[in-house]
Amino acid sequence: MRFGYDGFDGITHIIGAAVYGLFVLLLVAVFLTLAFLLARFLLIATRAAKIYVEKNGGDVAPTKRAATPAAPAPAQTTTSFAPEPVTVTKPVPDATTAATTPLPDAAVTKPTATRAKTTSAAKPVTKPRTPKAPPTV
Repeated sequence: MRFGYDGFDGITHIIGAAVYGLFVLLLVAVFLTLAFLLARFLLIATRAAKIYVEKNGGDVAPTKRAATPAAPAPAQTTTSFAPEPVTVTKPVPDATTAATTPLPDAAVTKPTATRAKTTSAAKPVTKPRTPKAPPTV
């Protein structure tokens, strides 16, 4: 009576069963690791969602989108990247309030630099590469 398959009897059958067992153990370890990571992620995400709802309130009404699309912005043809000049002026107090009311630092506005947009028709044409001769032996 023969046990096993052709060429897999005796000691080769035992070695094959051991390799198969190790492969199954590896697959079980991978499956358990993935299940653990998924459960951990879901628990942390649920806790984060609860904290978010407690902090921001649970009644969030969905916003409605505009029925008509917004008009496209007009194209600018300037090519200057220099920011527009911004002047900073501090309010000058009159003589009656100068002694009693200090100027707050928040009254000074900071300049905002904006970059002018340019519109180009197409990318510049690049010079084609010259083919090299194949190596010879």
